[in-house]
Amino acid sequence: MKERLKKIPVIRDYLCFFSVYHECSSFYRFLKKRWFQKFRKNVYWPVHERSEVRGRIIVGKGARVGHRPGCVIQGRGKVFIGDYVGIGPNCIIVSGNHDVYNQDEVVRKETVIGDYCWLASSAIILAGVVLGPRTIVGAGSVVTKSFPEGYCVIAGNPARVVKKLDKEKFVCKRPSVEYYGYIREDKFPSYYEKHLSHIKFSYDLHTITNNEYLIKCLATQ
Repeated sequence: MKERLKKIPVIRDYLCFFSVYHECSSFYRFLKKRWFQKFRKNVYWPVHERSEVRGRIIVGKGARVGHRPGCVIQGRGKVFIGDYVGIGPNCIIVSGNHDVYNQDEVVRKETVIGDYCWLASSAIILAGVVLGPRTIVGAGSVVTKSFPEGYCVIAGNPARVVKKLDKEKFVCKRPSVEYYGYIREDKFPSYYEKHLSHIKFSYDLHTITNNEYLIKCLATQ
């Protein structure tokens, strides 16, 4: 009986979705979000009720962004978060700050986080920072500069490299059906064109993600 259920398309899709977002979505919530799109049009992925996500933010496939409590993702500038990024509770990511001479003036920057990065609890990523793929940020760290090469562990305040990671040992796991938050991969292009196509990035995303669709769509023409 269990194997039969897994062959039903909506059950199969939910199991793939649940394998990534298991902490934050019941089957009922999944159906409600998927069929009726009961979410903010610029925040298309699960977000905890005690986290705050706002602004111009693009999130890749399987990324868990703000699904734990206490997170703040501020897209005053622009924030790009790649595929299968994991973010712990109480993390802060910003893309805009106050001008040091005029606090009423906002300085907007692009903050970019590559595929498979992992931000441990209470990590802070400041505006304009670029983290290359598979960068692990230690708990409580404050990242003030970029680490675009990726494949490293950074920690401290300000964060610095404490360990290099071997690319050959990296394990890449993906479900058979992939989701951009609540939106199945094959449905995402139409959603993007309708709600997100105004967001572009000047940073060369080729260096931090393998998501060719987002690279093509987000590049500044």
